[in-house]
Amino acid sequence: MRKRVSLPRSITLSILSIGLLSGTCGLVYAYWETKHSFREAIGLGFQELARQSADKVGLILEKEIEWVERLSSLPQVREAVRDGTRLTFDQQVLERWKESQRPYFRSLEILDRRGRSVGGASRENTKMQYSSQPWWPVVFDQRRLWVGELRLDERGYGNLEIAVPIVDEAGAVLGAIKAVIEKDQLLSSVLRSRIGETGHVMLVGPQGTVLACPLLPLGRHTALVGPLRDSLASGLAPPDAAWMEVQNDAHGLGGGIVGFAPVALRPNIVQVERWSILVRQDPHEAYAPLRLLLWKLVAFGMLIFAVVALLRWRLGRRIVQPINALVERVQLFGQQSCERPTLATQSAGIVEIDTLAASFDELTERLERISQERGRYVVELERANRELVISEEHYRMLWDHSTDTRLLVNEEGIIQNVNRRGEITLWIRADHLIGTKLEDLFQKEDRARLRGLLEAVLATKKEVPAGEMRMHSQAGDTLIMDIDLVPVENARLRGAVMVQLSDLTEKKRLEEQLIRSERLA
Repeated sequence: MRKRVSLPRSITLSILSIGLLSGTCGLVYAYWETKHSFREAIGLGFQELARQSADKVGLILEKEIEWVERLSSLPQVREAVRDGTRLTFDQQVLERWKESQRPYFRSLEILDRRGRSVGGASRENTKMQYSSQPWWPVVFDQRRLWVGELRLDERGYGNLEIAVPIVDEAGAVLGAIKAVIEKDQLLSSVLRSRIGETGHVMLVGPQGTVLACPLLPLGRHTALVGPLRDSLASGLAPPDAAWMEVQNDAHGLGGGIVGFAPVALRPNIVQVERWSILVRQDPHEAYAPLRLLLWKLVAFGMLIFAVVALLRWRLGRRIVQPINALVERVQLFGQQSCERPTLATQSAGIVEIDTLAASFDELTERLERISQERGRYVVELERANRELVISEEHYRMLWDHSTDTRLLVNEEGIIQNVNRRGEITLWIRADHLIGTKLEDLFQKEDRARLRGLLEAVLATKKEVPAGEMRMHSQAGDTLIMDIDLVPVENARLRGAVMVQLSDLTEKKRLEEQLIRSERLA
């Protein structure tokens, strides 16, 4: 059985189902699209910042290398290396160079081809066999610049080694300058870049180890794993950069977005290891605008829900009130018997409901006319029934008190009715006669003629006098009857025949007595 619901509830369910479903789908799609676009924007921003930072680090390194190259191209340095004489920085050019680079360099050694120091400036006393260093063949055999590993101690302090060949006018390598640059001084300008409160730039090694970070000490970082480490290990071709969403951003947080780019130097510089710049931000801060957007969408959805509920209330009131008024009129119309229900005078403003009300008014008028006609018809029918009852009683009286016996038979000759005179004449009760054949009442010699006359009356629909026939009485007498067959024209008794029997028995007896008396006379 189908469940019944009210019209306001149906309107509410319909509006809420359609409005809220489409609204929710729209808000979800808008949030998803915004999140996707926001994620793309953050990723591209971090990627571009990583590229710029990597270029800046490369420029800083190349600038420091250029300082060392300028030093190697000074005539005083070439002469000292060629002659094997001790070089001091008392000269004005060297003194100015030394003072300008002191904040950046931890040590600087000028070496000849035999690995002997011919001059330098150092904060530490270091003695080592330079000819066995890995940079030696690169500088003297390949005549290329060499940049070593970024070495870090437990506290995060580190330095970077640089080796530059000293070349004469003919291109022959006379010696080398080996310098050590402090990491903090080198990267301080780059690492100061911030994005909001937690976004910052990090220097990462090829195995995913954080080499420099302005936010946390190096010991508190976790090693990068997964696709990000693989991408850093494989190395992007400069000036390429990329971004991705990672499960570990080296700060113990997942679900964040990072941008990364390789640090590239000139092609003639040999790098022992390749570094990358990694840009990251706390996911909570990165996605804060998106969470704010989510709350705004939720508030907008609640506002839409309230607007839909208000519209539902107004729409339901506008639709249901006229319908309820129409229902009350229908109920009053069903209860009132004489008075006509009051017609609605105020339009609902809805075409369908106004049409329904007008149709109801028209139906009311029609029903009223039909009711009046039915009342007149009922009065006439009651009068006709009374007349019919009187007429039936009259004809029944004429039927029962007729002086002749009358039988009503059907097409098969079965007696359907008999009057009171027939019961008296034949000495048989009506309930015994009804259902028996007419011809069984007559003598055998008259039955065939009676059957033929009955068929003729049914065929011609005309009255046929049958003449005299004899029949037996229950009293034991033989009755002589004058028979007339009359067809009955009646819708209920179609094919019926009335058999009228006039008793001639007494008359024939008197006639025989008269004839006998005349003969005796």
